[in-house]
Amino acid sequence: MRLLIASLALAGCVVSDRYVVSAETTRALAAMPESARSNVAVAATRKKDGKPVLLRGSTIDVSQPGASDVKAGMRSKMVIAGQALTWIGTGISLAGTVLFFGFHGGTLHDAGGGLALSAESIMWTGTGLWIAGQRAHPMEIPSSQHGMQLLSP
Repeated sequence: MRLLIASLALAGCVVSDRYVVSAETTRALAAMPESARSNVAVAATRKKDGKPVLLRGSTIDVSQPGASDVKAGMRSKMVIAGQALTWIGTGISLAGTVLFFGFHGGTLHDAGGGLALSAESIMWTGTGLWIAGQRAHPMEIPSSQHGMQLLSP
C-alpha cells in the first residue's frame, strides 16, 4: 500500500516538453543500449519557443526511431520538493484547523489557530517550488557544463 501511494505521489514529478531533433539522431539513439544514452548530449530545438538546447540522451523518448518531433522528460527534484512541502503544509494546516474549530476557547483552540497559520509559509514555499520546477527543464544540459559526448550522426 505504501509503495502504491509513493508511486502515485512521484508520478507527477516528471517534467517533459517537445523538441525537434534530426531523424538520424533518434535512429542512432534507438540503436544505442539504454545505459550508453546517459553519457550522450543531443542537439535539439525546443518546439514551443524555438530555442536551441542540448538534451540528455537518456531523457528522449525513442519509441519511434526516425521521428524528428520527440518528447523528452525527466524527474524533477524541485517538483518533488515542492510537492512534499505543499502536502506537509496541508497536513499541518488541516490538523490546526481541526483543533481550532474542534475546541472553543482554551489552549487547544489557540494552539490550533497558530498551527494552521504557521503552515501557510510551508505551503506557499512548496507551491512556488512546484511551479518553478514545472517551468524548468531538467532534461536540458547547460552548454557551459555539459561535459558529455555530443551525438552527431
